[in-house]
Amino acid sequence: MRTVVNLRHEREPADFDERSLVAALGMRYENPAFGSADELTDEIFEETRELLRTAERPILLHCASASRAGAIWAAYLSLDEGLTWEAAVAEAKAAGLRSAALETRARAYVHRGRRAAARGALLDRVGDQGARQPLALRVPDPNGANDVAVPIVLAVAWAGNTPVVGVTDLDVPGLGTYTARVLFFRDKYAGTWSGRSHGGHLFGRIERPAGE
Repeated sequence: MRTVVNLRHEREPADFDERSLVAALGMRYENPAFGSADELTDEIFEETRELLRTAERPILLHCASASRAGAIWAAYLSLDEGLTWEAAVAEAKAAGLRSAALETRARAYVHRGRRAAARGALLDRVGDQGARQPLALRVPDPNGANDVAVPIVLAVAWAGNTPVVGVTDLDVPGLGTYTARVLFFRDKYAGTWSGRSHGGHLFGRIERPAGE
């Protein structure tokens, strides 16, 4: 174990000083605590998801009964690992999620994130012909504030005069990890995509914003 994430308040009864013990063992200790669904804010979801994405592994995420940890785990699996909500909550319940209020809170948070993403993650530009081109992916803020610019690099291959854009295991904050191949010709596009547990085809018409 390299990181311990304790969701319990320090005022909750405990038989030992967890913070001191974890530090003495040379591990990282984090305490984004909440005691009920009402205390489970978007900020706590964001903080714990960031820890699960970036902290040194193995990670121990715990509370007292695993119900609080299960709510966080469901949101992480759905938004960061690409699972459907149904699959994510099933894993969370297997891990210990029992509270209907916590499940409802997590579902609402995930829904807001996915709804914002569905409004459109837009690519700012495609460069000239070349092997790899930098782009900025604009992901809408789930809270309705400013969009978040996520710098990524896309592989752009050319079949004659037809560009084919590809990503492999691309981590998109708030959405999950995805692999895709999409080709563009005239005013249409088509391709395939896949997440951790799902995927499909995509196709449509390219329309320029008014004024361009």
